[in-house]
Amino acid sequence: MHMEFNKTMKLRKQDLWTLEEYSTEREDFRRSILEHKKDRQLFLGPNATLYFEDALTMKYQIQEMLRIEKIFESSEIEEEIAAYNPLIPQGSELVATFMFEIDYPITRRKVLSSSLSLSYTKPLHIVRGSGQFLYDKNGIEYLDGVNNIQHVGHAHPKVSTAAYKQLQILNTNTRYLDQHVLDYAERLLKKLPSKLSVCFFTNSGSESNDLALRLARTYT
Repeated sequence: MHMEFNKTMKLRKQDLWTLEEYSTEREDFRRSILEHKKDRQLFLGPNATLYFEDALTMKYQIQEMLRIEKIFESSEIEEEIAAYNPLIPQGSELVATFMFEIDYPITRRKVLSSSLSLSYTKPLHIVRGSGQFLYDKNGIEYLDGVNNIQHVGHAHPKVSTAAYKQLQILNTNTRYLDQHVLDYAERLLKKLPSKLSVCFFTNSGSESNDLALRLARTYT
């Protein structure tokens, strides 16, 4: 059984299960969360939906993030809590994720190249992601095993906040001098073997594979 608490309170470390405890509680808790979320959707029209958050939905997100990243250090757990707590409504507040979607298959075929293929015989209409899960327009949950979610998951608040702040200042590439990219490269290289001393930044797995092949062919 999971802990009972006020759904508008700020979460604390003692409100969470340890990784070992969560492995036991996860299936029951996940079922209760899915049921809880069914009543927290407001369809504003055929293309717009609000998903309302509270402490329970945030607890689930944190527990899943700790599980995925295998986080057990107190300081790192506190960082996750600090990232998610602002999404918990206080008092009479309402906090919701707003999703706007347009489904125009005919327009897609008209304006997009046929090389941009869809997956599955019956394509999924995904409208949002959270952690390791994707949700379609009907609120059905899917475990995402293909979209690089092993890194930080979908809609991680720390990543979203950092991206939002940076986009308000500058959004460019490496053709200009910029200290941020150097700082990032140096921090990244400290985690790698000394022979890996130069960074190549790419936008996708396809670009990375292409670059790796070119480097291998040049070297050999």
